[in-house]
Amino acid sequence: MRNVIVTGVPRADLAIVDQLAGLGAATVHEAIGRAGYLGPGLRPIAEGVRTGGTAVTALCWPGDNLMIHAAAEQCQAGDLLVVTTTSPCADGMFGELLATSLAARGVRGLVIEAGIRDVAELRAMGFPVWSAAVSAQGTVKETPGAVNVPVSVGGQIVRPGDAIIADDDGVVCVPRGEVTAALSAARARVAKEEQARRDLAGGQLGLDLYGLRAKLAARGVEYVGAGDYAARSEDRKPDAPRPKSGDAATLPPLSGAGSSTGVRCMLMRGGTSKGAYFLAADLPKDPAERDDLLLHIMGSPDPRQVDGIGGAHPLTSKVAVISRSAREDADVDYLFLQVGVEQATVSDRQNCGNLLAGVGPFAVERGLVRSAPVRIHMVNSGSVATASFPATDGVVDYDGDTAISGVPGTAAAVVLGFAGTEGSATGALLATGRVADVVDGLSVTCVDNGMPVVVVAAADLGRTGYETVAELEADEELGHRVQALRLAAGRLMGLGDVSAASVPKVSLVAAPADGGTICTRTFIPVRVHESIGVLGAVSVATATVLHGAVGHDLAAIKPGQTRFDVEHPTGHLQVEAEVDQASQPPKVIRSGVVRTARKLYDGTVFPRR
Repeated sequence: MRNVIVTGVPRADLAIVDQLAGLGAATVHEAIGRAGYLGPGLRPIAEGVRTGGTAVTALCWPGDNLMIHAAAEQCQAGDLLVVTTTSPCADGMFGELLATSLAARGVRGLVIEAGIRDVAELRAMGFPVWSAAVSAQGTVKETPGAVNVPVSVGGQIVRPGDAIIADDDGVVCVPRGEVTAALSAARARVAKEEQARRDLAGGQLGLDLYGLRAKLAARGVEYVGAGDYAARSEDRKPDAPRPKSGDAATLPPLSGAGSSTGVRCMLMRGGTSKGAYFLAADLPKDPAERDDLLLHIMGSPDPRQVDGIGGAHPLTSKVAVISRSAREDADVDYLFLQVGVEQATVSDRQNCGNLLAGVGPFAVERGLVRSAPVRIHMVNSGSVATASFPATDGVVDYDGDTAISGVPGTAAAVVLGFAGTEGSATGALLATGRVADVVDGLSVTCVDNGMPVVVVAAADLGRTGYETVAELEADEELGHRVQALRLAAGRLMGLGDVSAASVPKVSLVAAPADGGTICTRTFIPVRVHESIGVLGAVSVATATVLHGAVGHDLAAIKPGQTRFDVEHPTGHLQVEAEVDQASQPPKVIRSGVVRTARKLYDGTVFPRR
C-alpha cells in the first residue's frame, strides 16, 4: 500500500445521512438494490443503537493501531471511523482511550473489521461500535498504513466520505454521490411496507399480497392432501439409495423462471469468449433467485455442464445481463456474471472485456438502441465503455475483415474505448499503493486497470513463460504456487478472502517471442486462459509501462508508446493504454481495444428444474 494520510476529503451531506440512519440499515440496503452491506461478521457491542455518519477510513497492519491514532486527527463531528487491516486480525485494536479521543471530536462511532477491547467501558460511555471480534490482546504502534483511502470491508469498497448506516441489523455503506437517490428510494420502500403491514395485520396472507401463488405454481409446487401425501410416501421404497452430496438431485429447487416456460436468451461470441446474453427484465429481480436460475440454465455445478448451455470452461460459462441505463453518460447497463463450472457459484466481482464486445450488438438486436456507437455502463466497476461497430436502423452487420487471435475467420470490428477503469475492483490503479511488492516470496505488481491482475515474471516461478496451456495445466506444483500467490495478493489488494472469487487473475510474463510487446500466460483464476482477457491485457500492458513494475524490464516498449501487442498462447491482442506517470500515484489517461463479436443463437433456453 502507499503510506498516505489523505486530508480534506469531501463528505456526504450529513443531513441526508441522518435521515437515512433513521430509516435503518436493512431498509437502506434493500432500497439501493441490496448493495453496500458490509457482511454479517460486524456486530454491535450494544443493542438498540442506531447511527449514521460519514466515513473516515483507516487501513492498518494486523496487531498495529498506529493508523487509527493518525485517523483521529482527520475526524470531525458527524464522522464514523471505518477500520480494516491488510490481512485478517482479531486483536483488540481499539478501546476506551481511543473512543474518548474520538468522542471529543464528535465522532459518532466505529466500524472495525478486527477486534476491540474495553467493551464494558465502551458501553458505559455510550460509544457505538460494530466489530468483527472482541479480544484482550493489545497492539503495537509501529507500522505505517493509510488514512482516507478506499478500503474493502466485508467484500464492499468503502471510500472516505461515503455514508455509513449502522444498527442492530448490521452496517451498510452508501456511496457519497448516491445518498439523495438512496433516501428517495428508502422512503418509497418504507411507504410500501407501511401499506403491506396494514394489509397483513388485516389478515391478508403474503402469498396473496405478493402474488406468490402463481410463482409457486410456476415452480411446480402442488397442494397435496395429507392422506394422499402419506399414501405416496408409503409407495416409496424404504431402501432406495439417497443421492450423494453434489449430485444434481441435491441442488436447491429452481427459484427462477420455470423450465416449462423458458427464458429468452441470445448466445453470442464476444472476443475470445462465449456467453449467454439476457435482458434484465427477463430474469428475476432478486439477485439470489437470478443466480440460482442461471446455474440451472448453464448446467452448473458439473464439469461437463452437460445439462445446460455452458461450455465446460470458464471462458464459455459467462453471462451478460443488459438493460437501459438511467445514467446520462450511458445508453445501457451491462452486468457481467461469471458462472462456476464445477462449483455452484455466480460472481459479479469482475468485468469481462470479451463479452463487452457483444453488448452493443445485443442492445441493437433487442431494440434498446437503434445504432452505434453505444455507451455502456459496466455495472461491476461503475466505469463506462463506448462500443463502435457497423449498425444502422436497428440492424447489426457482423461481417467484416477483422481477425483476432483465438477466433477462426474474420468479422466486423468492435472498437471498445474505456473510461474510468482505473481501480475497477480495488479502488486504485496500484491496489497496494506500490509499483512492486514481494508476495509469497515473489516480486509482483498488483495492478487494476479494469481487471485486478497480479503480474509475476514466469522465470521467478521456474518457467519460461512460453509453455502451452496443456503444459501449464498439467503442472500441479505450479498450479498450487499460483493459487497461494493469488490468495495472498488478494488480501494485500484489499479484496479479502478470494478463495471463492474469480479475481485477481495471475499473469505470468516473459520477453516477447513473436514481435509483440510482452508475452503472457494467464490463470483465470485456476484454469489457464487460452488467450487473455481484454481488460486483463489492458492491466498487464499498463503495468509494463510503469517504471519499476514487474514486466517493465521484459517488455519491448518505445518512448511514448500507447498501443501494445500482448502475446498469449494462441496469438496476439492489440490494446491501448496511456498513463500519466508524472502524477503520483500514476493516473490512467485512456485505454481501449479492438475485438469482434457474432450472434450465434437467439431463442428460448429451458433451465433444469
